[in-house]
Amino acid sequence: MKIFLKIIALGIMIIGFYGSKADKLPFILKYIDGEYVRAKEGIKTLSSEKAILLPNDKGFKEITDFIKTKLTPKDLAKTAIFEKLQKGIGGIKFSAGKAAKPFVQLEVYMRDNPVIKLDLQTLEKELEEKLNRKILRVSIVIFWCGIILSLMIFFTDLKLKN
Repeated sequence: MKIFLKIIALGIMIIGFYGSKADKLPFILKYIDGEYVRAKEGIKTLSSEKAILLPNDKGFKEITDFIKTKLTPKDLAKTAIFEKLQKGIGGIKFSAGKAAKPFVQLEVYMRDNPVIKLDLQTLEKELEEKLNRKILRVSIVIFWCGIILSLMIFFTDLKLKN
């Protein structure tokens, strides 16, 4: 039993290490947040020359689901049927007291609604922040599993000595 627990503890340590580096390891990332991986592929398509995503394209559903969380209930009440995502006109964004930075506009086409225009880089940044929160949650769970298992091993050793 004791050796079995130590092998499991070693496995949890390895999983914890790779889980904490998931944002740099695509083969791990798809298990932690497959939606992010597909959304990122959709953003890559939008940034390319194709610059359009249709409902059957990879990443369309994930991006539109994320956009739905940003819409007001009034906008969602009208319709939640997304028809296409398309890269719009880019430009330079000026903010007070800050350096100008380039942006790429994302045009969101919904049935019976006017076109919604979003900043593609902002959307990408928000998706990455969501991913980082998810990686943190997974890392915390794995950490506490390791602590509990270590305590079990410790108390098993203590019991065997007595």
